[in-house]
Amino acid sequence: MQIELLGTSFRVQTDEDPEYFREVVEHFRAKVEEIERSVTTSDPLKIAILAGILASDDFLKLNGAQRREESEARRITASMIHELESALSPDG
Repeated sequence: MQIELLGTSFRVQTDEDPEYFREVVEHFRAKVEEIERSVTTSDPLKIAILAGILASDDFLKLNGAQRREESEARRITASMIHELESALSPDG
């Protein structure tokens, strides 16, 4: 796949699905454009680094939210199992 980004053009070979990889590149491109609008530098390396940091921040926030949701789901499931066991026990 040919990528043109920050004034550089290069070819990337990947085992990923081409459509998925295009989506990855477009996500990064959007981060680059976000950075370009908010900083005064035109240094492509600095912009790429900042875009990478911003994309990593997005990932970690989503990952953290997912972990919190999974933890809450486990807590609710454990509570439901306890209630069911109590209701089905001969003493309950």
